[in-house]
Amino acid sequence: LANMHVTQNGGIGQQSSFFQRGFDASNTVVMINGIRYNDPTTTKGQAQLENLMVNNIERIEIINGAQSGLWGANAVAGVINIITKKATEKLSIGGSLEYGSFATTKVAVDVSQKVGDLSYYVGANQIMSHSFSAMTPEGENPEDFEKDRYKNQTLTTRLGYDLTHDDTLEAQFSLIDATVQYDSYDPMTYLPDPNATGYETQTLNRLGSLSY
Repeated sequence: LANMHVTQNGGIGQQSSFFQRGFDASNTVVMINGIRYNDPTTTKGQAQLENLMVNNIERIEIINGAQSGLWGANAVAGVINIITKKATEKLSIGGSLEYGSFATTKVAVDVSQKVGDLSYYVGANQIMSHSFSAMTPEGENPEDFEKDRYKNQTLTTRLGYDLTHDDTLEAQFSLIDATVQYDSYDPMTYLPDPNATGYETQTLNRLGSLSY
């Protein structure tokens, strides 16, 4: 997509950055089903794209251009709204199991249906990876250094009820629980240490809303 550039500092789960219209991530508001996903605990309040799973995404809507009047100062570059799947009248049950390089496993399950005026969607997925070193000296093989692991467990639920043809109550909740290991610097020399151990960050996001 034009005006969008994405970078990632290392393997899976390491910090991702995106630049919309030349601005950094702190100038873009990211939402999941209309719920703000920007992390207020970070220095600039940017969204953590590295922890988003794509299994249950229906579409992504992007607005380029300043939206500060509607979404605040963080929306100078634009707005990204990630919309998850909704239930249909036909019962849908899905699942997948994947295994790949660096002892990486992905498991995903979901079920959804619309029964009369009631609709529901429940999806859960998990990814685990031994990955490779998050920091590797130039010209070296990242597989020759200590492995930095990543684990992500995501749960998404949506429940809706049609009061009338034009009126709907909807409740939604998402839980993103991610743990990533990373490398730091040698405390004596202040040089990058690709074999650093004990450096780990856990991120827990709870996103919920009740709407009419």
